[in-house]
Amino acid sequence: MHQPSSFKSPEALEILRALKLDALVVVAYGLILPPAVLECPRLGCINIHASLLPRWRGAAPIQRALLAGDAKTGVTIMRMEAGLDTGPMLATREIDIGPRDTAKVLHDRLALLGAELILDTLDGLELGRVHEVPQPTDGVTYAEKIQKSEALIRLAAGCGARLEAGARVLSLADCRGRGSTGRSYACGTPKCSTRGCPTLMSRRERCSPPRMRASMSRAAAAFCEFFACSSPAVNRWCRASS
Repeated sequence: MHQPSSFKSPEALEILRALKLDALVVVAYGLILPPAVLECPRLGCINIHASLLPRWRGAAPIQRALLAGDAKTGVTIMRMEAGLDTGPMLATREIDIGPRDTAKVLHDRLALLGAELILDTLDGLELGRVHEVPQPTDGVTYAEKIQKSEALIRLAAGCGARLEAGARVLSLADCRGRGSTGRSYACGTPKCSTRGCPTLMSRRERCSPPRMRASMSRAAAAFCEFFACSSPAVNRWCRASS
């Protein structure tokens, strides 16, 4: 098995050429392949992308679809070219996004869908039954990487929908951080070790007066209901906010 860190070296490129590949399939690779690599396989380099292109080109299509409140997503099989997810489409398949789908749930559904679709597409390419379709020029959006700073959810009146979307996206993330005191915390409480919790709050927010906490009650309820979090610290905070 060859696992080159990149294809910039002549040695890595020669190894790839020596394989005499029919097709090279990429999924969540994270790098743009150089032209010399794109030209190697007989049937080309094929990417399994977890969105309905041209919407959500880039690194985090699943998370961005959830944050945007999209009702549908899907898988696109595309022929790779020099641009970022700009190549012609070979096949697409659409699914609905459930109201309680998390990034993990959606990822797993799309992974199965992509596995089925790539097999059909490769068979079709070999038989000459698959035809390229250029991506539309309208509706292009970019799915930037999810940054650690995006795990910061500020609870405030009227933010319940945003809170729920953030919880769905970050349900797999270890979003622990450091407060202004330098002590590690998650769920807004120092020394809390709850993993997978998207709520990071400053000390000022943790010490909000009762009136402000009361205005956060709906957002807090949505958070607690969604995670069914067993952390005593979170449960205390949620009870105090309701």
